[in-house]
Amino acid sequence: MKELEISLPKQVETILNAIDELENEFPGRRFTMDGHMMGSIGEVIAAKTFGLQLLPASSKGHDAICATRGQVQIKITGIRGKRVIFNQPECDYLIVLKITSRTTATLLYDGPGKPVCDQLCGPTSKGQYSIAINTIRKISAMQS
Repeated sequence: MKELEISLPKQVETILNAIDELENEFPGRRFTMDGHMMGSIGEVIAAKTFGLQLLPASSKGHDAICATRGQVQIKITGIRGKRVIFNQPECDYLIVLKITSRTTATLLYDGPGKPVCDQLCGPTSKGQYSIAINTIRKISAMQS
């Protein structure tokens, strides 16, 4: 699969600029976009880009539904991210995004969940699973 570049909503650029301002004002402190905020950003980007219907926030296992994809799990990582975190070790269909600049994200994976979920590491002591971005790219290339 060829990676697709997606424009981010203007509000994401505003958040990233605010993070820079905070880090400049308070050296040694990091203000990272992670957790629920990052997940929600990924979900709205995917919904808008691919016409997905989002499920209620924190739905177990999947984030959206789509007539052509079925139940969809959406994952996103930030500019510095090297891994994607999963709370559940399986999903029907998976979309993985990576923020690549203040204004764009890249679609890394858009396909069945099983090939990616079969390569997950974990669980950690927090019960989470993960996979390297490079592994996702390799799986995506094999899906083409």
